[in-house]
Amino acid sequence: MFNAGDIVVYRGHGLVKVVGMPKKRLSELQEGAVGEEIYYMLQSARTPLMATKMLVKVEGAERVLRYPVSPDEAKGIITLMSEESADLPEDPKERMQILESIVDKNDVRELASLVRDYRECKLLNLDRVEITRIKAVARNIAEEICHALKINRMTLKGKFSIRSS
Repeated sequence: MFNAGDIVVYRGHGLVKVVGMPKKRLSELQEGAVGEEIYYMLQSARTPLMATKMLVKVEGAERVLRYPVSPDEAKGIITLMSEESADLPEDPKERMQILESIVDKNDVRELASLVRDYRECKLLNLDRVEITRIKAVARNIAEEICHALKINRMTLKGKFSIRSS
């Protein structure tokens, strides 16, 4: 269970801060329902989105929220980015299915491996939606690494940058 003030990783969104744990009456959410549910109120850790607040039910939150990596794990991920990349499938739909399934797992090592593979990709037919999605994943991982190691993005020297064609 997370507590108010914790920095966590929200699948697909990156670093967020737990700013509260409001209770919502089910009648507010579903007409005729009785009882209460507790939510995590999350606020983006990124400055431009500071006003954005999101709610995630406490029950089942472990499917979409996790604690950020440790400094040792972050160093391991940086090393992983230098390893040999795997080839991506030629089919854009297959690549998007792989990308979305890895995002759904919320496993930072698998996400970093995928970012590395895209960074080294020689394919010329990458879809704009695909590029946008993998860039967001790369940004979120870089943000998490910087948070864990208390460094700025420049220190990563482009390891989490994706070139657009």
